[in-house]
Amino acid sequence: MNEKILETLEYDAVKGQILPYLVSAAGQRELRNLTPQTNRTTIELWLTETNDGADLLRLNHDLPIPTLADITPQLKRLRIDANLNGTELAQIMQVLRTSLRMQNFFAHLAENQVTLRQLPSLVDQLVTLPEITQRLVRSLELDGRVKDEASTKLHGLRQLMAKTEVEIVMP
Repeated sequence: MNEKILETLEYDAVKGQILPYLVSAAGQRELRNLTPQTNRTTIELWLTETNDGADLLRLNHDLPIPTLADITPQLKRLRIDANLNGTELAQIMQVLRTSLRMQNFFAHLAENQVTLRQLPSLVDQLVTLPEITQRLVRSLELDGRVKDEASTKLHGLRQLMAKTEVEIVMP
């Protein structure tokens, strides 16, 4: 599209107003790559998504999306069988938990006869991996520290360490 027309429309200024509302790295990346469209089908699809979002706002249904890190580098590393640290695993856990919450949120809306046109099909594409998510939630704190409950052996070792520390301090 002509640069002069974009300047007239203040396209980048409009994108800048949207940015503070985006909590995921994927949403921010999509906004950065967003360009004006002339394809009627694409425009109609995007308008339908926008109408769905406006309907959710009118019904006072906030989407359960926390601030999410960009896990693209971690996923690339996993593809080559690299190890991830606790923080990286916690970031993946947060994305997986959010995906599951989103699916549950939209399932609840459907059960309550809230009809949306486009967003449910997008939510259906989310990856949840429930078993892996449960293991990560059981094993990691949100900051990536390993929980005592991650394994019975770790729990026992940490209890022994705590007991030993008390014995050292108070003989």
